[in-house]
Amino acid sequence: MAYSINISASEISSAVFLEFKHLSDEFRIVKICRFQCIGWILDAISKVEEEVKNGAIWVNPEVSVQALVEFAKIPEVLAKEIIASDSRDEIFNLAWNNLSDEEKNTAITVNFTYHRNFWLGFETYAKAITLHLANTKKTKDLEEKVQQLESDLRRGSKIISLVENDKNEHSM
Repeated sequence: MAYSINISASEISSAVFLEFKHLSDEFRIVKICRFQCIGWILDAISKVEEEVKNGAIWVNPEVSVQALVEFAKIPEVLAKEIIASDSRDEIFNLAWNNLSDEEKNTAITVNFTYHRNFWLGFETYAKAITLHLANTKKTKDLEEKVQQLESDLRRGSKIISLVENDKNEHSM
């Protein structure tokens, strides 16, 4: 068990305790993709927050920041910002903007047929970005081919011009 959520209830109150032990073995994606690791941690935290909404007292809320720092390798200041935010968009942007280009590429190329996605709507976002990048690459490839053809045409025109000049000189 990578993390556990323990709920203790008495006649008049209940308490919830979250403990992270290690990265998930069940959801291997959290070991491959730091973005999904962040989502996995936030998913566990949201389960605790549901208990809090139902009246439980969260005994160790500091574990949320600690887990982001320890397992997702996020700076503590950013982890606190993520935890303090109530906006899904802001949380997404904070996490996404902290990733390197290589990590973003890993995140958008995950095959969600085989791996769990811990970010609501991310599959659509990833497909859109992937299509955009593919189209951008195709456009760049076409631009390079057009430049090469233009260069070839210029060289060809020079050769034709030289041949015609040579013909004109010999015919005189």
